[in-house]
Amino acid sequence: MTEVASNSNTDMLTELLIAKLLEDDMLSMENMRAAEELQFHEALSSSALAAGRFPKKFQPASGTNAVRRSDHDLAMDVLAAEVNATKDALMAQALQHAEESNLAAGRQYAQKLAAAEKKSLLDAEFAKRLQQQFDDGEDDEQAMRDAESVLGHDAIENIMAADMNEKGKGKAPPQYKGKGSAAPSVKREEVDTKLHPTCGVCMEPFQATYSPAAAVRSANSSGRMQFGTHLPCPQSHGYCISCLNSYINSKLDPDGSGASNPNAVVFPIRCPECPVNDWPGGIPNEVAERVLTEKGMTLWHTQKLLDSLPKYYCPNPKCSALVQVDEDEDDPQAECPSCDAVICVPCRVVWHDGLTCEEYQDLPLDERSPDDQKALQLAKASVIPP
Repeated sequence: MTEVASNSNTDMLTELLIAKLLEDDMLSMENMRAAEELQFHEALSSSALAAGRFPKKFQPASGTNAVRRSDHDLAMDVLAAEVNATKDALMAQALQHAEESNLAAGRQYAQKLAAAEKKSLLDAEFAKRLQQQFDDGEDDEQAMRDAESVLGHDAIENIMAADMNEKGKGKAPPQYKGKGSAAPSVKREEVDTKLHPTCGVCMEPFQATYSPAAAVRSANSSGRMQFGTHLPCPQSHGYCISCLNSYINSKLDPDGSGASNPNAVVFPIRCPECPVNDWPGGIPNEVAERVLTEKGMTLWHTQKLLDSLPKYYCPNPKCSALVQVDEDEDDPQAECPSCDAVICVPCRVVWHDGLTCEEYQDLPLDERSPDDQKALQLAKASVIPP
C-alpha cells in the first residue's frame, strides 16, 4: 500500500511539473507576442517621423479597442485555460489524496491505541490475578508463567473483543434521588472497611498484600485504600506501607539527611507494638525489601554493615562515648573525642603510663586501679561482636 501511494504521488508531481512547464511556455509566448507588437509600433512611429508626420499614440489592444485576434492567439488562450484547469484538478486531487492519507494514518493510529489499551487491560488483569494468588499463598511459578494459564481463555477473549469506543459509555452507577440518596455508597464503604485490616499506627484500613511496594508500582489507579502487610512478629501486627516506611526510615535516617550514621546502633528494628523480649530479632531483610524503595534498601544495607563493625567505647566511666579506633600495633593509643582521654586500644583502658601493654595485662585485676577494673568490665560488656 505504501508503494502504491508513493507511485501515485510521483505521477501527480510529474503532471504538476508538466503543467507548470506548459504554463511557463505559454507565458513566454505571450510575452514574445507583446514584444513583437511593441516593436512593430516602434517601427511605425519611426517611419511616420521620417515622413514628417506625428506618430499615432500606441495603445495596447484591450476591450473594445482590441483588434481582431488571430486563430493562433485563440488557440493559445484555449490551451492556457486547459493547462490551468489541469493544474487545478491536480491540486484538488493532491488535497484529496492527502486527506485520505491522513484518514488512513488516523485509523491506523487509533487501531494501535486500541491494541495498546487492550494489552494494558490484559496486563492489569494479569497483575491483579497474580497479586491475588500471592496474597492467597499460591506460589506455583509453573502455573503462573503466562497470562492464559492464570486468566483463562474466555477472560482473554472477552478483553480482546471489547470495543474501546464504548469504554465509559452507559457505565455510570445509578443515581439515587430523594432522602437517603447517599446511603448505598456509605454502606458499601463501611462494609469494605470492615473487610480489611487496620494499620497499627494511623488506625486506617489497608489492603493487605505480600509485597506492598510491588503492588504500588503495578497499580493502574490511585485508590483510596493503601496497600500494607503484616510483620512476621508473634502477634502478626499489620501496617500500611506509608506508616511502615516512615517508621523504618525514622530509625535509619532520623535527621532526614539521607546518609547512614556510623556512630549509631540501629538494628534490630523491632515491631512498633511488640515488647522487646517477644521479638528480639526485629524486621528481617526480606520484609524490608517488600516495603522500602530502592534508595531505602541501600540505606538499610549500608547501616546494617556499619552496625556489624566492632565498636569501642571510652573506658572513662564518666564518659562512655563511642570512639573510632584503628587496630594498629605500632600506634596503640586513641583519643576520646568527648572527654579527650588517651585510650589504650589493645587493653581497652585509659592509657597506662609507665607500663607496656604486656606488663599491664600481666597485672592481676586486684592490683589495678578500681577505675581500670570498672572500665575493663564495661568494655567487655559493651563491645558488639562482629
